[in-house]
Amino acid sequence: MSLVLLLISLAAYADDPVAAYKSRDSSESCLSNWSNRSNIAEYNQNNARGFELVRHGAAYDLVDDEGAVLYTKLYEVQPYDDDRIVARRQGKHGVIGLDGQLILDFNYHDILLSSDTGVYSVEILDGNVEGSVLIDDSGNWIYPSATKNKTAIEAAKDIKVIYPIHANVDTGISYFKVEVESHEQYTDTIKNTGIVDHTGRTIVPIEYYRIDSEISCSNNKLTFMGWKSGYLTIMNELGQTIIEEQANRSVEVFNKNKSLFSLKIYEPKSKQFIGGFDYTGLITEKIVNEYGKVIIESDSVIQQLDGGSILYRFMVNNKFGLIDDEANIVIEPVFDDITNVGSFGPVIKVEKSGKQALIIYDLETDTLVPSSYYDYISTLSNHYPSNLQQLQARVNVSDSTNSEPSTASGSLTKENSFVPNNITNKYDYEYDANELFTFTNEGKQGLMTAHNNVLIPNNYDSITAYKRLLKVRLGSKYGLVTTVDETVLPIVYDDITEDSRIGRDSNLFMIKKEDRQGILDEFGQVVVPLSDMIIPNILNTSLEDILIFEKEGLYGLIEMKSGKQLSPAEFEHINVEHYTDYILAQKDGRYELYDRSGELVYRADDDIVKISTLDTDINLYDLVGFDPRLSVETKDKYILIKNQDDLYGLVEETSGQLILPVEYEDIRYSPTADSLKNLRDGKVTPLFLATKNDQSLLLNKLGEVLIANKKDIFNIMPYPSYIITMAEISTDKPVKDESVFKWNPTELNLSETGYKMGIIDTDGKELLSADYSMIMPYFNGDAVYIYAVKNNIAYRYDANLQLIDTKDTSELEQVLTSAWSDE
Repeated sequence: MSLVLLLISLAAYADDPVAAYKSRDSSESCLSNWSNRSNIAEYNQNNARGFELVRHGAAYDLVDDEGAVLYTKLYEVQPYDDDRIVARRQGKHGVIGLDGQLILDFNYHDILLSSDTGVYSVEILDGNVEGSVLIDDSGNWIYPSATKNKTAIEAAKDIKVIYPIHANVDTGISYFKVEVESHEQYTDTIKNTGIVDHTGRTIVPIEYYRIDSEISCSNNKLTFMGWKSGYLTIMNELGQTIIEEQANRSVEVFNKNKSLFSLKIYEPKSKQFIGGFDYTGLITEKIVNEYGKVIIESDSVIQQLDGGSILYRFMVNNKFGLIDDEANIVIEPVFDDITNVGSFGPVIKVEKSGKQALIIYDLETDTLVPSSYYDYISTLSNHYPSNLQQLQARVNVSDSTNSEPSTASGSLTKENSFVPNNITNKYDYEYDANELFTFTNEGKQGLMTAHNNVLIPNNYDSITAYKRLLKVRLGSKYGLVTTVDETVLPIVYDDITEDSRIGRDSNLFMIKKEDRQGILDEFGQVVVPLSDMIIPNILNTSLEDILIFEKEGLYGLIEMKSGKQLSPAEFEHINVEHYTDYILAQKDGRYELYDRSGELVYRADDDIVKISTLDTDINLYDLVGFDPRLSVETKDKYILIKNQDDLYGLVEETSGQLILPVEYEDIRYSPTADSLKNLRDGKVTPLFLATKNDQSLLLNKLGEVLIANKKDIFNIMPYPSYIITMAEISTDKPVKDESVFKWNPTELNLSETGYKMGIIDTDGKELLSADYSMIMPYFNGDAVYIYAVKNNIAYRYDANLQLIDTKDTSELEQVLTSAWSDE
């Protein structure tokens, strides 16, 4: 078998479902299982050797330092780090030694080298002999040997693959995997793999369907993992069984340590349960070394702690301890529980006799030890220690005249010494020493760091993370302090709450005292002073930095950044659902529109029951040929008003001037541009399509009627400024596709639709007669086309409605669909 076929054979393991389930990572072995290959350039750079490989076409010559050719016409040349060369000559492979002497003559179909050994795995393909054998550097046959019923040559026919897996530099023993058959897919019933050493002695009998080898980096010990009948057996270098799977027993390498193995024992699912594992009924887990000795036995699963540390939790007699990845006990099993806590690292929390402590790293003893014990310890999310000076360095404190509430008097420069962050040690127990935790003793809470540095004694009934500060409670009153117990707000308030009702700015919160409310920022600075206002239970979020307040059943507005009252509490209702630039309010039964400074923009009549914004963006998704991801945002802003008879009118938003009286069933914004560039820049002429008494009208922004009741207007092109008219006709043919109204070319049906379309200009002049079944604009870069379909023929016009050419409608569908799909 060639090396390529060998690798294909090895890759077949991946197709075995049992093998995939049992797969182990052997890529991290500390010693290479194969002789390390070099390359020709590296070989030639070693001038001390005195030889050089010289290329001639596809072949190489091996010459000495005097230019004498030792070997010529060498193919498939492969140097190795130990200076041996495997090459093919006249169709056969041989081995050349570091002194230039021929170790193995060119007699073999393929050759594999083992590290630092004079034993070779060769493939013989000659006459009646086809197989793999082990030979020494003199060509003497080592394996397979003659048997009772077979000669050595006959036995060689049964050996399909022999390849080196490891050479132990301490013992001088080399190991080879032997496969007596080759299969594309391996199953439990195929017993074809074993292990022999360099003397041909059988280490592992050929009775496994798969064998993997693992090399321990700590002691250069080799272990074998063999699968047979669906179970795994771990064997040592001598082929002795260390540990094996059975029903309800699973075996695996422990934490990729090649000399330690995990044995899990499970309860059977039932008396009839045979084979496999019941992972819900774990009894014990043991760590076993390469000699079969039990190092650690746990009454529960041995569980690695979070954060990538090398620490594992184990249990003995219902008590928990910690081991490292070498199964050394780091903390004795004396705790009722061990868990991970913390937001910034895998801080370890232990529990013992109803008390909890954090595990810290003791620099003096180089050990992990529990810190002080408390009734309860909890993570304070997303907080680090800080004082008033550090907080105020992040914000410009204004000279606000608001006197209540205020920060505590006195120095703002309290200094604190904390241990260095990110403590790292031999256990890979890396944690942020300054992360904050609340601790509870005798019903009172305090604050400490992960390294047991107490920042706030347990003087409070509760401590909660709040913005950049801490919300503390004593009895029924609340205040704010820093994480080093500096007072920001005294503990005199009935409540301090986060509330989405006070705007999109999530760095604001509300305080309550008696019948008064106020707003603070994340640093505890006053935004809105305490007053007798009420924050109503309605959303203020769409007003951004403007706050709706209630007083005596009426509503007003406050600018939160300055605390300035924009409008007194005089409105029956304030609508915040539709506006960001303008605010809709109701006063004395009428709708009024205000800008963000509190100035009146528009006051509606008594019969107006609804006010909304008119959509003035041009969605290019609706225009064939445009990139559907784009849209044009125009500067025009209009207010659509509706009366109790469901009739609409239009108000210019900036001036509040009534453009269209309240007498239309529908009003649509349909702007046009005089160039594609202006269209893309949003520079358009506003026009409005309106319906009155079921008739179509075209009006300008002055309210002037441009076209009235001439024809049914279907749509206005944004460029060129043409109007597409559409009238229903009498026909026996059903409307095959209503997508004519959708303007999506991937859904168009260009056959007869039961409608006739034409084109007029904004003065009502007919430009294209109304006898087409379909008219559509098509924009392609700076090119503008207008397609008109009639009798299954598509007429293509330019922007001036000059005919360019005609196409069959099937061709047009392909063009439009392809263009749309590409975009």
